[in-house]
Amino acid sequence: MPRDYDDRDDDRNGERLSKDVQFINNGEAAFLIGKQGRTKRKLMYASGSEIEIHDPDKGGGESSRDLTLEIRGKREDLERAKMYIKLVLTQRQGPVYLDFDEMAERDDLTLLDVPAECAGYVTGARGVVLRAIEDEWGTIMLFVRNMAERDLDTGSKPRETLAIFGKDMRGRRGSELRVMSAVEEKVEGYYSSKATEYFSDREGFDTDTMKIHSDDYSYALGKRGNTRRKLAKASGCILEYIGGIAYMAGTKKERRRVKDYLGWLCEQRTSRVIVDVKGRDDVTTLNVPRDCISYITGQKGRSLREVEEKTDTFCFMDGDSTDRDTERLLIFGVEEEKRDDARRMIDDRIDDKLSGRANQRGYDRGYDDRDYGRYDNRDRRRGGRDDDRYRSRSRSPPPSRSKYDDRYHDDSPRGRGRRSPSYDRYDDYQRRDRDHYR
Repeated sequence: MPRDYDDRDDDRNGERLSKDVQFINNGEAAFLIGKQGRTKRKLMYASGSEIEIHDPDKGGGESSRDLTLEIRGKREDLERAKMYIKLVLTQRQGPVYLDFDEMAERDDLTLLDVPAECAGYVTGARGVVLRAIEDEWGTIMLFVRNMAERDLDTGSKPRETLAIFGKDMRGRRGSELRVMSAVEEKVEGYYSSKATEYFSDREGFDTDTMKIHSDDYSYALGKRGNTRRKLAKASGCILEYIGGIAYMAGTKKERRRVKDYLGWLCEQRTSRVIVDVKGRDDVTTLNVPRDCISYITGQKGRSLREVEEKTDTFCFMDGDSTDRDTERLLIFGVEEEKRDDARRMIDDRIDDKLSGRANQRGYDRGYDDRDYGRYDNRDRRRGGRDDDRYRSRSRSPPPSRSKYDDRYHDDSPRGRGRRSPSYDRYDDYQRRDRDHYR
């Protein structure tokens, strides 16, 4: 493949950047661009490079090399992008082989063992599940085989190896834990049976693990996993439940924050929670008149849950209130601006209640004040597997490995308007979450 390679100075930040130019055909370009440009964006984010595809408008068929692929970035980022592009294009032809010994030296790769019977399950129809995880975390993922075993490869193995590429460790870990959660739903105990509680002293990025009591699991998960995601967003920490184990990935401060939130949440299930907020930089407090509490929490906690969802916060009433007229609402979240937004939203509702506007608008539904101390008990008693983005995803036998990542055909008109039910379930989750990398 002809190419032009040169270095240049980038006037934007003074860094020395490099450029690589390759020629590709229309079919390769469609595969690299992906649906609505998603694959190209992921390649850029995962590698840290800029990627552009230019069409000189010469015409030609799929085999005609009439398009130009231009990659720009720091030398190490550019080399990373070239490798990712090569791997993605190799997928079109069949299995991808890597030298696992050589790959062990890379700082942008995580390898994860997946049971062979789960490969199609976690991939989803036309690869939509893995693609959605890539979208969320800004990674490139594909099943690979070990080059050292190529001559011995009979095509049938008890385990597959999933390669997760990306320069951002947080993105790779988030992707890895998401896949582990899916596998655990299919093969219970595959990962969790080997896990123990662990709390790291490392200040930087690491992963803590904590057991969740079986009585608390459903409550901590929430309907469709909403509560788990709420805690993750409020704390700024990756949080996944794999079996009965909570995996908390982030800096030491983030891990401690989400551990606190999860502990308080579980404590709410059986009692009122008392929190010492002195010295904390992740909390905003608001005194709420007692006769407004039922109104600002809403029926079954829906009003306060709506505030949490809109502001990425975690809110509950302080169980240590001694004031006869008010109770203290605790608003937790890593971002002060979002906590202030939550406080303003609740203040507005208090004003509506005190001024009588709430009754005029028909908002006051006669909610039982006795339940306000545990408003957060929302639809969590239906069982502990509501966060099942992957259940029944693959009823039919899994496709061959060469067909797992159908990026090209996913972009074709044949797939439009015919999403599988499994894709819709995951897409619902993705729309509710923040975009982690755009």
